[in-house]
Amino acid sequence: MVNMTPNAANSRVPRGTSRRSWSAARGFLRLVVGLFLLLIAPLQLAIAIYDQAHHGMGEAVDWPNWTGWVMALCGIGVLSRGAGLRRSGRQKMAEIAASMVNDGDHIFLDASTTAVFVAKALKEKERLTVVTNSMEILLELSDVSGWNIISTGGVMKEGYLAFLGARTEEVIRSYYVDKVIFSCKALNEDLGIMESKEAFGTTKKAMINSGKMRILVVDSTKFDQTAFSVAGQLRDIETVITDKKPSEKWLNHFSAHKIECIYPK
Repeated sequence: MVNMTPNAANSRVPRGTSRRSWSAARGFLRLVVGLFLLLIAPLQLAIAIYDQAHHGMGEAVDWPNWTGWVMALCGIGVLSRGAGLRRSGRQKMAEIAASMVNDGDHIFLDASTTAVFVAKALKEKERLTVVTNSMEILLELSDVSGWNIISTGGVMKEGYLAFLGARTEEVIRSYYVDKVIFSCKALNEDLGIMESKEAFGTTKKAMINSGKMRILVVDSTKFDQTAFSVAGQLRDIETVITDKKPSEKWLNHFSAHKIECIYPK
C-alpha cells in the first residue's frame, strides 16, 4: 500500500526543476544565509568596540552595531528552522515506524540518529525486547520499565556512539527478531542500501539477515545517492518509510520489488 497523497510543498517547485534538487537547493541556501547573518555579529561587535575606544563611552552606538545582532538572531532563526524541519521529518517517520511495532515484539534498532527517534516513539509500547548496537539508544531507553534491552557489545568506534566489529555481528546473528528497523547513508536503485563506512555496512547486513520483517527508515535526501559500503539490496526489505512522496521512478521501483512505501500525508 503506497500513500499517494501529494506533498503540498511540491506545488512551489519551479518549472523544470525536480522536487529533490529544489529541496536540496533550498536547504543549502538556508544554510548559507544563516551562516552569513551569524558572521555579521562579531564584525559589528568589533566596530562597536572600536567606536567606543576612539569616540568615547558617551557616544551613541551607530546603527550597524545593533543591527548586526538583529541579523545574527535572524541567522540563528534560519538555521534553527532548517534543523527543526529535519527533526520534524524524522519524528514523523519515527511515529510511522513505531505504529508498525506491536506490544511484545522483538526488534533490532541500528546505531543511527533516525533509530534514536524511533526509540523515543516506541516508549508507549509494552513488553518489547530491543537489541541494539547504539549506546545512545541504550541511554534513551534506560528509564523504560517492563522491556528487555539487550546491548550487542563490541568495539566502541571513536567518534561514534556505536558498537561495531566481529563481536557485534556475532551477537546480532545469534538472534532472530520480528522487525529490523534501520536507516542508511544512501539509497541507490542499482547498488541498493549503502553506508559510508564498511563497519556500519556489515553490521546492518547482519541485522537485515536476522529479522522477519525489515523496515528501512530513510529521508528523501538519501535517495539516488551513493556511499562506500553496500549493506544490502532493496529486495532484502519489505518496507520503506520516508519523509515525503518519492518520485514516480522510485514508486515504480518499490512496486516492482513488492516493497511497501509509506510517507506522511
